[in-house]
Amino acid sequence: MPGLPGTPNGVRIKALRESWQSQRRVGTKAMEYSFDTLPNEAKTALIEASINQAAPAPEPLALSIMALHSATVRRVETLEHLLLTACDEVLELKRLLGGCHA
Repeated sequence: MPGLPGTPNGVRIKALRESWQSQRRVGTKAMEYSFDTLPNEAKTALIEASINQAAPAPEPLALSIMALHSATVRRVETLEHLLLTACDEVLELKRLLGGCHA
């Protein structure tokens, strides 16, 4: 990786020399280093690698669930619109009929 030595020992020495923030990985001898303390070249390479990783394709079941959800949302929106329109019409009829009573 750019900006880092090629061996674990080299990384450890560089980290000590440059006072990188670190912590021991639980259950191992490995060290984890704070992203903020890494050299800029290493940070850039890590960011580029994470951007370039393709997201996994959704499972067919997930696609079916998403399609069903979208259809349900559209149906609910349509029903809400119809209900609000009917309420408006009832209120208008009440207003008109209210004026007919003497």
